[in-house]
Amino acid sequence: MHIIRPDILNIDEEALIVEFSTHQKVYIEGEFVDILVFPTLVLTNEKEGGGKFHLPVVDEMFTKELGYKFNNYTYGVGKIVRLGEINKDNLHFFIREYFEKNDVEAFYKRSAECEKMREYHIEKSLEILTYGNLKNIMRLIIKTDDSFYEIEELNDSSKRKKFRQIYENYVVDRDRFTHGKLFFLYPDFRPVLRVMETNGSSYYINYSKDIFLSNLEVFDYLESVISKMKQVLSKG
Repeated sequence: MHIIRPDILNIDEEALIVEFSTHQKVYIEGEFVDILVFPTLVLTNEKEGGGKFHLPVVDEMFTKELGYKFNNYTYGVGKIVRLGEINKDNLHFFIREYFEKNDVEAFYKRSAECEKMREYHIEKSLEILTYGNLKNIMRLIIKTDDSFYEIEELNDSSKRKKFRQIYENYVVDRDRFTHGKLFFLYPDFRPVLRVMETNGSSYYINYSKDIFLSNLEVFDYLESVISKMKQVLSKG
């Protein structure tokens, strides 16, 4: 099991970056049923006379086929985000149940890393912790509680390390998809997402069918492990 992750686009610092979008209403037998959106990203170093950048505008940027592709990719990105929300909820439910059966103070004392979890105030702030916070708690539960090592996916150190790394990457990428804005990169019109950082900077990542299907597989893997951990917890 591994997760196919989006790559960050390497953009020439000298390139002109232009984003633009238009849309078109869709009617079937006179009834308004949809809006097709045509978001385009152009990266160009090409300049015209006088040193001005050349901005290409071509008919291929506004085809119905591209508009329907936008619908399909939007569905895919949205599904990744929704599945992430389901996993976050299930992770939260597991951690809440875990600390109903395990003393949180004892958890803090298990290791130096666990001690750092005090800043999360698990005992009183669990309901408002972020997905990343919950993932960090889960990582340390797995590192310090050998009652879960009977589970096939966690029964040796390399498998546990892989699980923790996959979860880390899954949560990071889910946040990218949540906040990313979809564009088609000219001239081949492959889908990319612009991701905005909290400091105001941004970057672009690629998106593909392989990334979509990999996220579905990883969701199923994470859900399966959490379910098995719940079963172990229920026996305790």
